[in-house]
Amino acid sequence: MDCVRKRTTCEWSAMDSRLRRVAFTLVELLVVIAIIGILVALLLPAVQQARAAARRVQCVNNMKNICLATLNYESARGQLPEGAVFFSGGEFHFTTGLLARILPYAEDAALHDLIDFDDPDGTDNQVMENGTFLASFPISMYMCPSDPSAVTEDIEWWGVTAPRAKTNYVGSVGSARLVGRGACRETFTIWNRFALGVAYDPDNEKDYSGVFTRHNVATKLRHIKDGLSKTIFFGEVRPSCSQHVRAGWLNSNNGSGLVGTVTPINYDTCQKEESAGCAWWNNWETELGFKSNHEGGAHFALGDGSVHFLGEGIDHWTYQYLGDKADGRVIETKFN
Repeated sequence: MDCVRKRTTCEWSAMDSRLRRVAFTLVELLVVIAIIGILVALLLPAVQQARAAARRVQCVNNMKNICLATLNYESARGQLPEGAVFFSGGEFHFTTGLLARILPYAEDAALHDLIDFDDPDGTDNQVMENGTFLASFPISMYMCPSDPSAVTEDIEWWGVTAPRAKTNYVGSVGSARLVGRGACRETFTIWNRFALGVAYDPDNEKDYSGVFTRHNVATKLRHIKDGLSKTIFFGEVRPSCSQHVRAGWLNSNNGSGLVGTVTPINYDTCQKEESAGCAWWNNWETELGFKSNHEGGAHFALGDGSVHFLGEGIDHWTYQYLGDKADGRVIETKFN
């Protein structure tokens, strides 16, 4: 009878009772949050791995396209481009490097046509009519998405401060021995035992064991006697770990024709203090080694256009054989 007389009140009481029965308790809410946290913790590494894999795929594609453009350059001109025309006739002579020269074969002829390759003062300081530095144009094909360094930086180079767009790929000088100085002398004595070429001499334009050099001399395919599929053309580098590479893709002294296989892969030269010795990013020796932001090694493009990931633990002799274009030792390398 009470509920008949107070029907509305009874209905609300019943509804309130049902609501209390379906609501979360604090303990249940905490359990749900904990489960969500566990799922996120489990999924996050997988997501990160997927992203890293995608970045590596893009990096591989970049290197394939660079190597293809280089081979197309050779097909059109009968020789490969110079690594970096930096020395000519034993004297400093700034013009440009191979990354600029292959632009027409990398679907960027418009930018290539803006560059004055005959400018004796160099190309990386050239500007357009609106004052834009040509060196500041970023080229996606020249950048590895795994490298976190800035796309462009204001860099002072030979008295001119300008924005310069980075590159993560340079041409290999191969296994020419390096000359150790100061803190690096003992280290280089060990490494040079594995190097195949004579000591790298900037006054001798023929003194290079790899495909590219920084002199005004170009390699022809017939010079690569070990075979294109057994010879390194390009490798990865990190601008933040080499003062030369930091100069960018257009600079004539950006590491192309200087970086070689004597220094082990991913050797740390990312320290900015000169007191760091061999780990200093401007020591002119260990900094000129291939390195990447990929865990465990770096990518290399061979002369046949294939790209392979070489681990940090690669046998040093094997690494030198891959760097040299005509050592007569055709090896069977198991790539990752």
